[in-house]
Amino acid sequence: MAKFTPDQSAFLLGLSNSLEDFASSSADIEGAKLSSYCSTRAKSKFTSSVLPKISLHSYLQRIFTVGRLSQEAITIASIYIRRFWRLKKYRVTSLEMHRLVAASCTVAAKFLQDEHYYNSFYAKVVGLKLHELNRLEKELLTEIDYELFVTQEEYEEHKNLCLAKNSIEKILTRDNNREEKLK
Repeated sequence: MAKFTPDQSAFLLGLSNSLEDFASSSADIEGAKLSSYCSTRAKSKFTSSVLPKISLHSYLQRIFTVGRLSQEAITIASIYIRRFWRLKKYRVTSLEMHRLVAASCTVAAKFLQDEHYYNSFYAKVVGLKLHELNRLEKELLTEIDYELFVTQEEYEEHKNLCLAKNSIEKILTRDNNREEKLK
C-alpha cells in the first residue's frame, strides 16, 4: 500500500469517518433481507444491490493514490456529496456512499485539477464499468444543479471538520484502549 504523510492519513481517516456518519449504518440492513430493504424506500441511481466489500477508508485511499487525486479534489468531492445529501430526496446509506464517492471524485478531479484522466481510467480505479460511472457522474451533476464552485471558506471549514473528526476518533480509540487495559 502507498505511504501517506501524517496529514494525508489524518485527513482520509477523518473524511471516511465523516462520510460514514452521513450514511445510515449498514447495521440497519444487516440481518434483514436486502431486497425487501431496497424495495421499501426511494432508490437513487447510486443505490447498489450489495454492500461494498471494501471499507470507505480503503476506497478513499485507493482513489487518492491510484486515481492520483489531490487532497483538495477529494475534499471538494465530499462537499458535492454533502450537497447531494442536503437535497433530502434520497436516503444516503452504505448502499449509496461508494458510488457517490466515485462520481463526486470524478467530477471534482475534472473541475479542479489541471491534469485529469479519461473516465475510462477513473472507472477502473473505482471499480465500475465506464457506462455506469458516466451515468452516475451525470446524475450527480443534475442533482446538485451543476453547482461545482466551492468558496475558500467552505473548503477550509470542511477540511477542518474532517481533521477534527479524525482527532475525535483518535481520542475515543485511545480512551477505549486505556479502559481495556484497566480490565
